[in-house]
Amino acid sequence: MKSISYDLNGSTLTHYLHTNEMLYVTSLINKDTPIDTLYDLVDLYDIGISFEVEIEKNQEDHTLIMKYQLEQDYSSVTFAKDSLSSIQKLQVAQNVLNLGKYFEKNTEFVLVMSPLNIYIHEKSLTVKVLYVGIKGAMPVTEEFSGLPIDQVKNLLGFLFQLNEKIFSTLSTQEQVANIQFRQAVDEAKDFHELEEIIQKEHDLQKKLLEIRQQEVAKKKEEEEEEDEVEESIEEEEEANHNQPITIPTVTPSPKKYTKIIAISIATLLIGGISFYFAKSYLFPSSQANPQENHFEKGKNLVAAQLFDEAIQHFDKVDFKKLTKDQLQIVLSAYINANKPQRIIDLQPNLVDDVLDFYIKDSNFEAIKKLKSNHLLIQFEQAVIKDDRKTILSLINKLSPKQLDQRRIFLIAFTYMKEHDFNQALEFVKKHKEKKFEVVLSHIQKNDYTKAFEQAKLQKSKFLMQIVKEKEMEYISKSNISITEKRTKINAIKKEIESLKKEIIK
Repeated sequence: MKSISYDLNGSTLTHYLHTNEMLYVTSLINKDTPIDTLYDLVDLYDIGISFEVEIEKNQEDHTLIMKYQLEQDYSSVTFAKDSLSSIQKLQVAQNVLNLGKYFEKNTEFVLVMSPLNIYIHEKSLTVKVLYVGIKGAMPVTEEFSGLPIDQVKNLLGFLFQLNEKIFSTLSTQEQVANIQFRQAVDEAKDFHELEEIIQKEHDLQKKLLEIRQQEVAKKKEEEEEEDEVEESIEEEEEANHNQPITIPTVTPSPKKYTKIIAISIATLLIGGISFYFAKSYLFPSSQANPQENHFEKGKNLVAAQLFDEAIQHFDKVDFKKLTKDQLQIVLSAYINANKPQRIIDLQPNLVDDVLDFYIKDSNFEAIKKLKSNHLLIQFEQAVIKDDRKTILSLINKLSPKQLDQRRIFLIAFTYMKEHDFNQALEFVKKHKEKKFEVVLSHIQKNDYTKAFEQAKLQKSKFLMQIVKEKEMEYISKSNISITEKRTKINAIKKEIESLKKEIIK
């Protein structure tokens, strides 16, 4: 029988796919625990928050065997979350919250809330928990020893965490909005506050959906009207075919004129609703201190993609008091407003983050334009210009933290370009880049096949390019025929160009 097993709360949960049964085998804290003390778990099915369960106690090893029968159309959060819309997720979040509130009141149970054992009905979005323990009788790991509110927040964090592929397709506005919502959930102090956050987000998503639907309906109406006008023109042209040409005086149809005005008013109303709603969402009344007030306004302006307006507020914020996630929001605002130098001047510690952003985006022109009064900027600008002298002169000035793997590779490669292979090898040894050292050792022996294999094993496009560059250099100096040399070099050039597209990840 096909099955999948998972670790849940330190015990094994097995899903038998053919029968849709779930078997949970756990231990008892006290081997003498009578089986009837566990019957409260059966009642959870009767009140609709768990599944039907059969409980057995193994007298030999004192384990507890719990057999659950999954109901039709239920899937775990792990498998269901990516198929849910934002509004559906918010409905699920409310149902998860209600589940947490139940176990907050009924303290005889040990709540275990994981993406593996919280199940969602694909149509009604009802939420059920597959396994719950009895306090004092069944064990609980540290992961699930927290309060129900903490477990609910952790699960909602997972539910609204988008995978990298989906997240990368979102606009900056949508990415920031997702981060903001998850942050608000994480900071909620109790179920009442969490419920308010979920309700506010639900109202926002519902209103935005209504506005989108109105705009789609309006566009459809306009398209239909255009089609009617085109048909009318075609009919008129056909009727007037071969008739004497006259220049008519056109008087707008009162009916059509009224329709145009109605459409304009509808547009204004929709725009007015959008503006009013956006204003109340972007600039909520707040009793927060100036630091928090400016950050909140800036953050919400970033969500609306009003980056120039956002940085006017961020200019007044003390960056040292911000969390890592908050700093990323601020950073995205300055970069999208094309003001990277401004954030570097305000917070020099962010220079590496700014450079990292542009390096990953292969935006080397932006790096060239930065003021070169910072060692890292000088280094990256020297790399762009292939200014080997400057690169090597900065080695001892950069801190170990600043010398990440990419920069170590660049420095070693610079030594190699300067025909100082021994120095390159010594440098990577010093910085304990063992895998790079192996690659260089093969290059030193002119064994480029093995060198490339090692670089490929490391999944380093940059290192693979270094190997190909050195192989091309070796071939160009070899004694093979010019024709063969040209053929091999051209083939390597194509490989290098392909690698360059993904050189810096």
